[in-house]
Amino acid sequence: MTARRNVLVVTQIESLAEMLLGLLFLVIINVLFFPEDPGFLSVEPHPFLFLTIFVAARYGTFDGFVSGLLCAMVYTAYLLGNTDIRTLFTTLEWHRLVPAYLFVIMGLILGELKEMGNREVSLYRKEAQRLRLQIEDLKTELNVCKQAKEELQKKILSSDDPLAEFRDSATKLQSLDENQTYSAIVDLVKKFCGAESLGVYIKEEGQSPATSEVRRFLLKASGGTQDIPPFIDSTRPAVALALETKKIVTTEKAQDDSIVLCAPLINKSDETVFGVIAIFKIPFIRVTKFTKDHLKAIAEWASMTLSRAMEYRDASTHVIDDPITGLRNARFVDERLREEIERVSRYTGSVCLLLIKIMELETLSQEDRIEVMKGVARILKTMLRKVDCVGVYRPPYTLAAVLVSTKDDKAVHPASRISDAFYKEFGGIGSRFAHIYLKMGIGTYTNERPSPTDAPPPTPDDLIQQALTFRFFAGK
Repeated sequence: MTARRNVLVVTQIESLAEMLLGLLFLVIINVLFFPEDPGFLSVEPHPFLFLTIFVAARYGTFDGFVSGLLCAMVYTAYLLGNTDIRTLFTTLEWHRLVPAYLFVIMGLILGELKEMGNREVSLYRKEAQRLRLQIEDLKTELNVCKQAKEELQKKILSSDDPLAEFRDSATKLQSLDENQTYSAIVDLVKKFCGAESLGVYIKEEGQSPATSEVRRFLLKASGGTQDIPPFIDSTRPAVALALETKKIVTTEKAQDDSIVLCAPLINKSDETVFGVIAIFKIPFIRVTKFTKDHLKAIAEWASMTLSRAMEYRDASTHVIDDPITGLRNARFVDERLREEIERVSRYTGSVCLLLIKIMELETLSQEDRIEVMKGVARILKTMLRKVDCVGVYRPPYTLAAVLVSTKDDKAVHPASRISDAFYKEFGGIGSRFAHIYLKMGIGTYTNERPSPTDAPPPTPDDLIQQALTFRFFAGK
């Protein structure tokens, strides 16, 4: 807490020093070069406004307010310098004080916008860190499960037990692919329980006990020659009893002739049932305690693997926000661009922002738009380096690439390669995408000296404005 307070004090001292130096600089410029206009009173917008904007955008609300107030006091002092105090209220044109109010208001507004941006960046950074840690935890747990499976496979293969066939099916359960896990469950149940007809069912999305009295489960994988229903719900006695007891239910217990055995799939984190394994046909002689124990073991193993796969899928969905292209979202690109500008400003180097706008895309159908967006995203991933950040951007149908350590004279090369690749894939006579073309713009920042003090670094908006000129075209 003391360290944070010290940082705040140092920051406020720095901001106050910059305010005073800025005012002193403007006053000296005024005295030396513009003596006929004391205080720049005839200049619009007033130079003090730029000083207020700079301090507010750099330090925040409080510093912006102080800067605006200080500029307003100096401005008012210049304004009243040649006015007789006894005739102040009769001779002063009060509308001339509007810039003084503007200094304070702009300082407050821009400072608060700066604070809001900092809070949002901090929030998203924490969320991204939390998701990364969650993914690492899932990977660690998955590695533990793999090791346990490998040990079990070694014991099975080293024994004379017929469960040696278990290895091929168990290997499929090492994957985080849900579809592969479903087929592995069917294979295990058919081999070691003797089921002739079965299905693996997962709870329908968007349904919960609080919103619906009937729990519905959709078919994900099946085995056997008998017709398997595409869904089952809690109106079936066997399913309802399995949901209630969270144990394997037989046809005798549930008095349900349609399902011989029903095993629930339970999420161990919250003890909720997210699916069931339903056996519809099995030789009567195989319905024994040994078979039920095998089914219970398979169900528990499948529950663990599927719950991990679903959690991994949900976490991965949050990491890559754009579902169409698989690229980063605009907020991530903004943050990466800001970090690269700060790096170049501090340590020297260069950074380039490449904007690619897909023109005439609105003339296509939704399916064709998606196809073109995916194709352009694929081109960018292929043509650019792995260290470069590629993502969707604003306005619509625009992609952006943050090119690390790329100067002005080198930025045209990736643009040229992208242009050629786009024409090869979507151009040419007879293509239904022949009228589609790309507009590309480049914004760059190069710093030859570390930690420059003569001028502040550009903002991401500055590079965006450079790139929005769209000097390059492709496919037309």
